[in-house]
Amino acid sequence: MKILKLEQGTQEWHDQRRCSITGTKLKVVMGTEDAQRTLIAELIAEEGTELTKEHRTSMEMERGNGEEEFAVKRFESQTAKVVDRVGMCQHEIHDWIKLSPDGLIKNKKGKYTEALEIKCPDSKKLILYKIENMVPLIETGLMADYTVAETKKILDDNKIEYDKKAKKDELQSHLPAGYDGTPKSGAPFCGSIPQEYKWQVVHYFIVVKELEKLHFATYDERFIAEDIKLYITEVERTHPEMEQAIKEAEEQLQEFRAKWMRWRDIVLPNNF
Repeated sequence: MKILKLEQGTQEWHDQRRCSITGTKLKVVMGTEDAQRTLIAELIAEEGTELTKEHRTSMEMERGNGEEEFAVKRFESQTAKVVDRVGMCQHEIHDWIKLSPDGLIKNKKGKYTEALEIKCPDSKKLILYKIENMVPLIETGLMADYTVAETKKILDDNKIEYDKKAKKDELQSHLPAGYDGTPKSGAPFCGSIPQEYKWQVVHYFIVVKELEKLHFATYDERFIAEDIKLYITEVERTHPEMEQAIKEAEEQLQEFRAKWMRWRDIVLPNNF
């Protein structure tokens, strides 16, 4: 990983983001063909004009940006960790893959092995994140029943006897404690990260190869109780879902890049 020493939000920062895949864009790379086509058009247009697409900022986004610094300080106070504010990180091999982290944390050897991602959503959404993480998925409707095949495999793996001809309901009555079903697509990624930020979080682990753990913090200063303002969850590189997501994203990034460059050569003059 290469650290670019610049301040987030400055013109230099915007210039470095141009024609690059950042954390927010990875979600598009992993999305539909229509979404990918639109993103490629945006990236090629940025190269051809040397201008970065402008994104409008809502009042809610401005509030969130303003509270981010307070969130970092509260995180440091609550965890006793020191957060380094870094302008931008660049992939060690692919200079078109970049990350603007909210914070990086060094280990005792001085290596960045932890990171901090901060979100300052509206109050309702912060509570929703907590519900999805703290209340059993089966209660929130985010858990799907096992199929008959999945149920039989669990019973076989746990050496539980059952009638091979039994129907689904009867089979599931034999399931041991803790086997409630499989998380639905909207369930938290790795059991702790809101699905909408899945690929943004995965992007950290792609760019920062030494990263072992990411702290995902949601913050809302408007809550009255001090201990409610900041909510922290964690995800580690070694989580099976994370390992699989990193593999999928790294493969998709290369396919996307090849298509992006192929289309660029078609629509931009060769002597540009």
